[in-house]
Amino acid sequence: VGNNYIENLNGLEKFEISGNGVSILQNKRLVDIAALTGLSIVKEKIYIYNNLLLSSLDGLEGLSFVDGQITITDNPILQDFCALQEVIADDAITGNFIISGNEYNPTPYEILTGDCSLNGK
Repeated sequence: VGNNYIENLNGLEKFEISGNGVSILQNKRLVDIAALTGLSIVKEKIYIYNNLLLSSLDGLEGLSFVDGQITITDNPILQDFCALQEVIADDAITGNFIISGNEYNPTPYEILTGDCSLNGK
């Protein structure tokens, strides 16, 4: 998904499995990805890059397996990664886990142990 006008991902609530990865990039107005609550399996990668108004990954709590890399970079106000706690706890990411250039850049260990948000969720 890459669009200068989209504010949310409403309509994707029933999206459960992605065989080609998930890319959410360069969205100037996207404020949330909560509609991805049904997403459980991602093959290849998750790439979340340069979403200017995205502050939370709420919506990714249902992830149970990522067969590839997760890259979350250059989202200037992104500060809440708590939605990834379960997939990290289950050791269900087969590739690298890269977080950088966001407002908050926790390690997988920090996410796992609850230090997953600047707001102290």
